[in-house]
Amino acid sequence: MLRESVVQQNPQWQGVNLSPVFEKRRKLFGRLWEERELKLMSYVTGPRRGGKSVLLRQIVNELLNADKISPRQILWYEFEVGDNKEKIREVFDFFWTEIADTGRKAYVFWDEIQYAHGYETVVKHLYDLYEGKVKFFLTGSLSLWYKRKIQESMAGRYLPYRLFPLSFEEYLDLGNFGELGDYQKMMEEDKEGIRNGLTGKLTPVFRQFLRSGRFPELINLPEGARDLYLDTLVNGALNQDAFGYFDIRRPGELVSLYEYLRLNSGGIISVAKLAERASAKTISAYLEILEAMGLVYFVYNSTDPLIRANVIRKAYVNSALFLRETKLDPVTSTGLAVESYVLERLLERGEDPVTFWRRRNDEVDFLLPRKKLAYEVKFRGEMGGLVKLIRFGEQKKFDLVVATLNKWGKEKGIEYIPACAF
Repeated sequence: MLRESVVQQNPQWQGVNLSPVFEKRRKLFGRLWEERELKLMSYVTGPRRGGKSVLLRQIVNELLNADKISPRQILWYEFEVGDNKEKIREVFDFFWTEIADTGRKAYVFWDEIQYAHGYETVVKHLYDLYEGKVKFFLTGSLSLWYKRKIQESMAGRYLPYRLFPLSFEEYLDLGNFGELGDYQKMMEEDKEGIRNGLTGKLTPVFRQFLRSGRFPELINLPEGARDLYLDTLVNGALNQDAFGYFDIRRPGELVSLYEYLRLNSGGIISVAKLAERASAKTISAYLEILEAMGLVYFVYNSTDPLIRANVIRKAYVNSALFLRETKLDPVTSTGLAVESYVLERLLERGEDPVTFWRRRNDEVDFLLPRKKLAYEVKFRGEMGGLVKLIRFGEQKKFDLVVATLNKWGKEKGIEYIPACAF
């Protein structure tokens, strides 16, 4: 039975490409492709339906078509809820002993590996045993929580990648929108007048992009179908993904907590206040679960990259989900969605940690403490509060960047960049 499942998941052994495969590729494809010959494992995490499986299928087909790798040197296996770590070894042993040529390099793709409980020890063992002979690619829907666990058991054996919702450029590219050329010109243009004109043309498209849901399969769906898709995605994450791995004893509280965070995205999180409805232990555990599933991001109040404990934190909901059924007014909700989007772009670049700064009534949206960079989001057009930002930069010796609606340039020590250019 297991062998039949493995054979069915590997049609390339019968001369058929893995599907579905799309011609357009996420930006992360290039990095994974360039590093395909590195012995370190490539581990891609991100929320469900973000395109992780398609991304790796594209790698498989490129190995077959561009590098002319023998189909029998490639193993693909997608794990399901209820699988265990023993299945990893059984699938690999079948592939290694009966399919692959052990004298040649092989490529193994483990999709949704988090469902195989305890997988870390088995994957670590296989990596050590076949180091240099097998290149491993892994995907999982759980991110930061898993990242910490992997660091404990597989340190020095993997390269971590996070796949976020589509960037504006990816959205224009994957959707075959005509504005992609305008975007590329805007990013390369030196003449202020031309660049400003292109930015003004792209701003309404960027607003539509924020409302689009920004998952690959949503790009060309009508609005009603898009809303249903997002409902299914969130429900799947809060039910199948969460229950498939975590011990969720109060599912209603997990859902309520997520809805609270979505309606208060960008706000300060107080476990003590939230614990009025449930225990602090349960709230803390559920916050970690939502973070692990890529539904929520946390930033901590600190100018020191080493400080995370015992400081206040803000929660930002995944920007692709933020504008779904929001009760906030359109101007406020769009501004907060842009904050989440800018945060995702900073995290996507590998900027770790991203923090914020707050003292009394003064606040700076995002900091990159290691690089001494401070980011403020002013998408709603007004530029109030920049005196405080300038004072912060002078006191803390941080360079300053403001994400704007459509303003470019540098004035009084502040670099202005339109949010659509992030």
